[in-house]
Amino acid sequence: MNRFLATHPSGSKARLVFRIVENTGAARSDISKMTWENIKGDRIFYKRGKSKVGGGYIIQNELAAELAKLDPNIPYLVNHSGGLPYKPETLGNWFKAQCMKAGLEHCSLHGIRKGQATAIAECGGSECEVMAFLAHASTKEAATYTRKANRNRLADRGLTRLAKAKR
Repeated sequence: MNRFLATHPSGSKARLVFRIVENTGAARSDISKMTWENIKGDRIFYKRGKSKVGGGYIIQNELAAELAKLDPNIPYLVNHSGGLPYKPETLGNWFKAQCMKAGLEHCSLHGIRKGQATAIAECGGSECEVMAFLAHASTKEAATYTRKANRNRLADRGLTRLAKAKR
């Protein structure tokens, strides 16, 4: 994350896309459709195309700073030449190239979504919280993220108990 942000300064399209995914968990197909109409007050709303699940996400300061630098006369938040929206595949490929510029060959839009979901789970987030962040229709996929995080926390607690018992 730090390497990506160091490569792509504030005001760049790459940083904007990164902050949108980080803030909303939106997939490339959803990001490519976002317009100013998705923003209402201090929240960004969208309905995930794949699951048809809607969500409203508080706009974090980092995303607010990037949105403030956009031209409000261009409807799409992330636009291609002439203010036109990206096709999802084109947006994904373009973003992958931005990751490569930062020396992050393993990075992708989907990877950022997964990384944020994992971070939520590792901070104690529930399956429902991960599900809401990713706009999934059920907790089944969210369990993938919480299962590993919970297993790690349980192992840590078990080892702490064992260490205390040995004293």
